[in-house]
Amino acid sequence: MLAFFPFSPYAVQQEGVSFLKRCIANKVPAFLDAPTGTGKTAMLFHTAWDWINSLENLVGAHSKVESVQSGASTKLGSVNKLPDWAVDASEQAAAELVSASRRINRAFVGQLLHIAKSYANPDALKTLLEYASKKHTDPSLTAEPLRKQAAANSYSFLFAFLGLDKILSPDTYLSLTQSHSAIDGRGHPENGATGYLGKGCVLLSTRTHAQIAQLVEAFRRFRGIIEKQGPQKFDFSTAPVVSLAGRDTYCLQSSSGADLEDLGELCEDLRKNSRCNYYSPAKVLVGTALCLSGIHSPSAFRERCSALGVCPYYSARHAAMHASVVLLSHAMLVEELHGAAGSLGLLESAPLLLLVDEAHAMPGVLDAWNSCTVSEDDLDCFIKALNKYLLQTRLGLPNPTARLLDRLATVLGIIRKYLSKTATCDVLTPITELLTSLRLRGFDFCEALNLLLLNRIPQKLCGLCKESDMTDKPRQRIYSVVSMIRILAEIDTRELYKTYVTGDRPRALHLYKFSSPVDSKTRSPFRRLFSTSRDGRRDYEAQICFVSGTLGPFSYYSRELLGQPADPNSCCSIDHVAAPSRTLIQQVSLTTKATGQQKALFVASSWTPEQVDVVFQNIMEIAKSGRDCTGTLVFFPSYRIVEKIRDCFLIFSASLTNKSVPAVFFERAGESVDKLMETYALALGSSRCILCASAGARVSEGLDFKDNLCRRLVVVGIPFPNLGDPIVREKHRQRGEQFLMDHAFTLVNQCMGRGIRHKDDWCSFILFDSRFAEHTERLSSWIRNRVQPVDSIEGAIERIREFEATFA
Repeated sequence: MLAFFPFSPYAVQQEGVSFLKRCIANKVPAFLDAPTGTGKTAMLFHTAWDWINSLENLVGAHSKVESVQSGASTKLGSVNKLPDWAVDASEQAAAELVSASRRINRAFVGQLLHIAKSYANPDALKTLLEYASKKHTDPSLTAEPLRKQAAANSYSFLFAFLGLDKILSPDTYLSLTQSHSAIDGRGHPENGATGYLGKGCVLLSTRTHAQIAQLVEAFRRFRGIIEKQGPQKFDFSTAPVVSLAGRDTYCLQSSSGADLEDLGELCEDLRKNSRCNYYSPAKVLVGTALCLSGIHSPSAFRERCSALGVCPYYSARHAAMHASVVLLSHAMLVEELHGAAGSLGLLESAPLLLLVDEAHAMPGVLDAWNSCTVSEDDLDCFIKALNKYLLQTRLGLPNPTARLLDRLATVLGIIRKYLSKTATCDVLTPITELLTSLRLRGFDFCEALNLLLLNRIPQKLCGLCKESDMTDKPRQRIYSVVSMIRILAEIDTRELYKTYVTGDRPRALHLYKFSSPVDSKTRSPFRRLFSTSRDGRRDYEAQICFVSGTLGPFSYYSRELLGQPADPNSCCSIDHVAAPSRTLIQQVSLTTKATGQQKALFVASSWTPEQVDVVFQNIMEIAKSGRDCTGTLVFFPSYRIVEKIRDCFLIFSASLTNKSVPAVFFERAGESVDKLMETYALALGSSRCILCASAGARVSEGLDFKDNLCRRLVVVGIPFPNLGDPIVREKHRQRGEQFLMDHAFTLVNQCMGRGIRHKDDWCSFILFDSRFAEHTERLSSWIRNRVQPVDSIEGAIERIREFEATFA
């Protein structure tokens, strides 16, 4: 029985949950391909709480509370060379430490819940703030004035007054809430904080804040169901769930007309100078308690904090250190994996369960982290602002500092001159070669970066740009140059970066980090969670589960996310909850004779007007074969093909006299998808509709085309990546045809997932390309097991009519 599953599970859900549990128990990463509609969120909910419950039930919970403050590590990588009895003893000690840490965590969270009940209203909070403001002038107000205290911090009085210091020291609490260093990205928590993090934590990441809100709503609903089924099973209140978001979502200053581009600098300046109306130790402590008192979406928590007058951004960040489950975006998870400036150090929790939902999007997030683009205008902006800064401050700067900044301006000027003189070139050049040719190998970019960050010079340059109206988007321009300097400062990995130049005027320099063919650790930041056991077997200090509706081919994701071949024992693709009778998947070959041989139609650069017309007419016939007020979703290999189809439609529609022809909509680069979807859904109320989109673009990922929004789904051609892109060419050179095929079928599987959204949904699919028949093993299992080859488009349309008639 699945104790934390909110409803009676289907067989495929049982299979998925059992697979995740087995991988977690065996300490191997899990790749679960669970089609949309199979209850991924319910499986993640059960997996998270089942794992947390296992921590609660650990044996050997007799260790003293003081041991938690000792800072002993719960990671076992250091005992790999010990004999078995020593390893067993270490594991027992680790289990006892986890149990003791969780007892302290439960007690501290319980006390914070009482604070939320007592002070999470404006009047009570006002009283607390007034009392706290008098503590310096009247020492008699302190709860225990004679207690010998260590060096006081901003939470010392509050902890003493509220009785929190009997559970957790204010110094430990303050250490937990410190962001990682802006210089090297690594925090240095004191020993008590390290021990407290031994309570264990589940990190659940997904792609967007909107999807975090969906997870919150589902978790809240599932938790209510479980509590009604058996309230004695688990006390959810002492194992809280916290949602993290960025300043752009949480910061209340953004509602006061502040420039979102400079929100981070504004927040830091107001907070450090005690000028933020929403930030104070008392307010943040009450906000932390409020955050832990329920499961809040980012928008709902922001609204509650706004009514209370407390900072939701720092309240949520503080609460995350005490939560049992933390919900965050993929981008925030990557920052944690890299220990980036401003990250919380959530990966320091041990044990740690990492659940990556929508894992198919993670390679793109990693690519964004590993790349940088800086233009001529960006460099001009930075150099002008830096020279102005030196002009204003030179007399007050130490000579070494002034000389280094002068030299940095000169170096950036050399790079700027290189860009202006270099013709657009899509040939990749190793960054070390570029620095050598520019005679910049001897410049210490690391020292320059540290100087910039220590003295907050980028923020000051942004201010100078705004004062002088130097350019638009000054913060974006300044920090693109800072990102380039950061890459050039990475001496250990700098040789993995390659560059190329694009554009006419202004030209841009692109930097991209490639994997090392020798050292696989460079492939992914997830590698920092690996260790090696005594027998050479790889263990995972964090237990990792990658889950998505379309996570195939597994070989592609295992290589992109873990830098290693896929292990069949750690990969599972479950069937769809929708019965096979509710889908019709056909493969049709559309070819034309060419010099006596069969030539595939679907080469994007070579489509002739006649071929475009043939494809368009066939799609129109497919759409007309369906019921009234139903949609046909069509995916093409690229925007370029979508535009060719659109041109064909415009010519076709100009001669239309028959109003029964389906309405046709097109996804276009740069246009609003939300508006497109709204118009498309509205038109379906009165006619058949066709929506033409590009594979891999916005429509193909994350949108819900349930029921009549998509009764027919067509994939035209195989969307291979553009070999005109130098990044794609280099990856192709390194990995061969496997890279092209994996990339293309990743997009195909994602497109196919739009058609069936729940167990009672139904849809017919057509795969237009003879090559699909040759590569069915690359399709998701629920698709490849149902593919039926068809000889002609006429036969396919007839079968669609028969299929849809069964649902009349």
